[in-house]
Amino acid sequence: MTGLASLQKHSIIGSPIRFVSIAVLFTTMSATALFHASPPQTPAAPQVTKIEPPNWWIGLTSETLLLLSGQDLEATHVSCNLPTIRVTRTQATVGGDYLFVWLKIGASTRSGTAICRVTTPNGPTSFELPLAARAAIQGKVQGLATDEIPPRDESDLRSVRERLPQLKKMGTTLLRLAPLTMSGADPNNAVHGVVDFYSVDPRRGSLKDLTDVVTSAHEQQMKVALDLELIHISSHHPWVTKPPLAEWLGAPPGSSRAHSQHLAPVPSLGRILDTENPLVALYLLQNAIWWTESSGVDQIGVTSDPNATSEFWASWLAELKKIYPHLTIINEPPRLQ
Repeated sequence: MTGLASLQKHSIIGSPIRFVSIAVLFTTMSATALFHASPPQTPAAPQVTKIEPPNWWIGLTSETLLLLSGQDLEATHVSCNLPTIRVTRTQATVGGDYLFVWLKIGASTRSGTAICRVTTPNGPTSFELPLAARAAIQGKVQGLATDEIPPRDESDLRSVRERLPQLKKMGTTLLRLAPLTMSGADPNNAVHGVVDFYSVDPRRGSLKDLTDVVTSAHEQQMKVALDLELIHISSHHPWVTKPPLAEWLGAPPGSSRAHSQHLAPVPSLGRILDTENPLVALYLLQNAIWWTESSGVDQIGVTSDPNATSEFWASWLAELKKIYPHLTIINEPPRLQ
């Protein structure tokens, strides 16, 4: 009995000790877990990573549409540091990955860089827009008096410039440059779609190389045509997976859509932009203006698509002609003017 009593005594006394030890251990582990817990996630700071167009000209258009790309751009207010620039309207996309900004650039604005501030619920950010006075148009954007369509020159721009004297001796009067935009080859597309509408493929050169070619060609009484891949985009373009708007992209390659000018639906040549969307139409008009104003070329050529409406092309052509009445514009194969 003494041994049993002794065992019971130690058991009764030992139980609370074990309970307290377990409680202390649990409390310590809980405190450690709380100490190492991840801090609460803070909203991402707003950021502008890209501006389209990247620059503009004073007095060129009555209003300019900017498409900003980035993160958390759900703006509550946008303003610029120059009193001659007025933000007339903004439109943010769901999620804040894109922001449309309409600007009126006053005629008295001086050349320089405008700094615009974007205010969002998660803080401010800013972007810069270089502005320049228009260069003299004399001797540029002269247009062509012939329907001649020479083959595309796809070589780099510096070598093109070096060959100009030789081409002149051969009697060449028109130099036709293949599209310069960065593009991606897609096996399912009949055309090479664009990856960036406002950049020159570095394998071809730079925007300065283009202006040098045009200037040198004009000095030798040669005219320059530039082809644009205006509406077809590559599958590698960020818009394919994250478009600015739900109605930003048109028919995918191989699909078809009926329009009033077609008796039956026709297949698309490649992934195109939705030309029936007014914002897309304005974006594409400004893109053509940007390339023409930047380079001073005499002709631009565009590749059409059966699913781009004739109404879009008619409006695009009319607005472009208001600014450049002598510019020749062709569409392969039919001529647009």
